[in-house]
Amino acid sequence: MSPVSRGDAGRELWSALTQILPHVDSPDTLGTIISTTLGSQLGCGRVALILPAHPLPPDSTADSPSLTYFCRPIGPGSAPGDLHYLRGDRGLLAKLPGLGGMHHVAAPWPPEIEPDDPLLTLAQTNLALIPIPSCDEMDQDGVSGALCLLDVPPESQPAEVELIALASFTGVALQLIRQKTTAARQALEYSIISEIGRSLTSSLSLDDVFEQILSSVRAAIDASEISVGLIDQSTGEIVLERSLMSPSHQTLSPVRLKLGQGVAGWVAMTGQPLNVPDAYRDPRFFQGVDEASGFVTQSILCVPLTADGKVIGVLEAVNKHQGQFTAADERLLSALSSSAAIAIHKAHLHQNVVDEKRRMDAIIASMGEGLMTIAVDGRITTINPTLLGMIGTAPGEIPVGLDCRSVIGTEPAVLTEMLEEMAAHAGDRQAYQAPCDILRADGSRLPVLVSGGATTGPDGLASEIVVVFSDVCQLREIERMKDDFVANVTHELRTPLATILLYARLLRSGRTKGDPEREARYLGIIEQQSDQLQKLVRKILDLARMEATRSRSPHLPFRLQTLCAEVLPPLVNLAQAKGLTVQVRIPEHLPAISGDAEAMRLVLANLMDNAIKFTPQGKISVSARRRGDTVQLTVSDEGIGINPESVPHLFQRFYRTQTAVERGIGGTGLGLALVKEAVETLGGSIALRSQAGKGTVLAVRLPVCSSPESSD
Repeated sequence: MSPVSRGDAGRELWSALTQILPHVDSPDTLGTIISTTLGSQLGCGRVALILPAHPLPPDSTADSPSLTYFCRPIGPGSAPGDLHYLRGDRGLLAKLPGLGGMHHVAAPWPPEIEPDDPLLTLAQTNLALIPIPSCDEMDQDGVSGALCLLDVPPESQPAEVELIALASFTGVALQLIRQKTTAARQALEYSIISEIGRSLTSSLSLDDVFEQILSSVRAAIDASEISVGLIDQSTGEIVLERSLMSPSHQTLSPVRLKLGQGVAGWVAMTGQPLNVPDAYRDPRFFQGVDEASGFVTQSILCVPLTADGKVIGVLEAVNKHQGQFTAADERLLSALSSSAAIAIHKAHLHQNVVDEKRRMDAIIASMGEGLMTIAVDGRITTINPTLLGMIGTAPGEIPVGLDCRSVIGTEPAVLTEMLEEMAAHAGDRQAYQAPCDILRADGSRLPVLVSGGATTGPDGLASEIVVVFSDVCQLREIERMKDDFVANVTHELRTPLATILLYARLLRSGRTKGDPEREARYLGIIEQQSDQLQKLVRKILDLARMEATRSRSPHLPFRLQTLCAEVLPPLVNLAQAKGLTVQVRIPEHLPAISGDAEAMRLVLANLMDNAIKFTPQGKISVSARRRGDTVQLTVSDEGIGINPESVPHLFQRFYRTQTAVERGIGGTGLGLALVKEAVETLGGSIALRSQAGKGTVLAVRLPVCSSPESSD
């Protein structure tokens, strides 16, 4: 080929390349185009563009790192798609960075050419090798590959200056392709990150977030397994989420790692990403999970999950399907971890808010007081079941959104006053409190104490008002009972004291001198009234003693039949003296009872005392029998009985029925309260059945002693 024809061919080559290259998007395509175009100009031999082999072939072996180049020779004798991977650690390719310019060798091969030079497998007669200079500062050896002419006669080869220019042009083209590829990859990564970020941050459910991480991140990184480890704030350990594990891992106990333990622990401790290409060769790898599950971990890419500047856990990709995890995978996973951390942190915060709301709802619903929250305009935002019961509204008829003043009527109208007060003084955080009556749906009134307080917003103005309605019926009843008790005790004390004082003064005045019969009668009256005082004081002291010793009472076996034989005779005599009939049926073979015998004495004495006191005429029965693991003692009478409305209050202290008061039957209202305390001390129960005008039945059930030596 003449110099002129070579110049014409060169111009045609440059013209063809400049038209085609803007549309090239891969180094392999660039090599094919340049080789094909140059080969068609030469008309003989073959042309190959030798480029770095990234990625390595799928069937690469342990020696793959030595396969650093590939090429597709174009020309006679080469089939389309004929791809060769070349070792770069020997022969001319190993010397490529130091060649500087065009290097030509011909057969017979000179001695300095190694027999196993990879290029000799491609050429038969000669080859020319021109290094392609690199335009990338990251290439430390300064070359991006080589332009190679195979078996092209020297006279047919373009001028060296043209080949060097073509090599330089190829270097620039490779750099442009790399930049285009990088830009395309970054655009793809950004698209993936944006899409996954939107998906992750759109959910407030932690399970949904984990499911999104599993599907999206696994696809983006091409990993076989994805795991998330979150730091347990109470222990500082990393807990791997079981929902993201493979089936073989989900059968294990919860996996917990200490900070610094395993790859996940190291990343959580340092806050730095870690790419481990061979897990079992890295001393930081924790093999315990693999040993327990049978799973084989090959490679790991782990990045920290950071929220609010704090590491909250790690995101880990395991076993890439093709090859090893790359720097691009690390960048992508790190970018995805930011969205994942934000989503997890937000889901945790949301779950905390939900849990706190549930806790508050449970507290509000279980309150004994009525509670309502209202907006500053009076609209109800929350109301609990207790308050609905107070106003007589069915639980299903929740008046949320209605004006509180139209739902809850009070006398006086404290809600209106409270709203005005809270709105005016919210910044001062003053509390409002006032007594009133709730006007119930059935027309009745319920006395309550209304307490309120306002919550304020950032501007210091009231945003919501919390109102509590406390039922004061019980307090008023306690006050009434205390007043009655004081009145009763005063009456019970005043009458015997006045009698004692009167007859003592009569004795002292000397009016009974010489009249022994009158003197004895006066002394008898003083003694009788003193006994009455002593009985009253003893009952009060017994009740106090029961309360003080309830938890410390000795539980020793005793027999009810023996105790009845000691307690009942004087009481039976007292009843018979009143004209009453007493029937006692206590079997001899009842099992022993475990408890405090003194407490049982009080129970029996008070039940009999009440029966005698409230039975003007008729019969009193005392019986006992075994019922399962208990012994039941029953005291019944044919007395005045009890009205149904009084039954729920009988065991309250100081309570006396209206019937007893109207009939002038003395008492302090402490007898049955004392019985209840004593029965509870014995670990038993008490039941009452009564009908006004027909009598009362009281049944006490006490546990049988479990020790064998105490049974018959």
